[in-house]
Amino acid sequence: MSDSSDFMSEYYRNQAASKKYLDALLTLATPTVHDVVLDVGTGSGTVCFFLGERINRIYGIDPNRDLIVKRRKEAQELIDKREVLPHFNVTFLELAAEDVKEQFKQSYFDTVVCWGYVHHFRDLDKAMESIRHVCKPEGKLIVFDAFFPEPIRDFWELASTIHDPSTVRHHTYFEYMEMLRKNSFMPKLIYPFRHSMDLDKWLDTIKGEDEVVANDIRSRLPGKYDAWLEQAQQKGLRQTLREEILNLDEEKKVFITLRDLGSNRYEFTYDTFVLLATRNE
Repeated sequence: MSDSSDFMSEYYRNQAASKKYLDALLTLATPTVHDVVLDVGTGSGTVCFFLGERINRIYGIDPNRDLIVKRRKEAQELIDKREVLPHFNVTFLELAAEDVKEQFKQSYFDTVVCWGYVHHFRDLDKAMESIRHVCKPEGKLIVFDAFFPEPIRDFWELASTIHDPSTVRHHTYFEYMEMLRKNSFMPKLIYPFRHSMDLDKWLDTIKGEDEVVANDIRSRLPGKYDAWLEQAQQKGLRQTLREEILNLDEEKKVFITLRDLGSNRYEFTYDTFVLLATRNE
């Protein structure tokens, strides 16, 4: 039977690229065994599995049913194998951020975490109002995401959408600040980071054939990228996107720093952050 330290050591090994962000999450969340936490857009379940044995209860929500089914199975396997502490208490629910207030009582959560998910909100205002509703007064909101200044934002929104069609809208730093204040959250602390990715490895993680990806984007964002998709499919989405990234003008390249690794390989780097805000009365 693994103890907690063994489990977390293995978890860190599996999440090596995320370690600095998880360390920031732990510092900002200061979790206790009494806390009830909401993980909005649980995705791979990183926040749930990282905090789940440290707190009273955590709910991981995501509108993707397949992801939720998979996360439930993984959580049960951890419990069955006794690889977590007895108070590990995670519930995964198929639920959109916009509908949180319909599922949970007002002021129910000590902490709400949006881990790389704000740019997936279908309705930003409704999602944030719903999060505010279920967060306790003086409760914490922790956001991990990327931000892109205006010169690169629209292009990288396109690139992100090709990579993951559920992307809706990237935000600038100042838009994040306005979003928080508008919904009665006071920014307290922000940890800035630079995140680096191998360009071709990133392109390789695009899931699905071109036609499948294109149709998914058209169904989610009708008309927004139709012209680009039609033209790009002639050469291939990945190749077209690769060429456009490598041929960005100098102003845009400043904001996703490109580094030549040799042998026609490149690395790009962009700004990310982990932010703590608290809900005003």
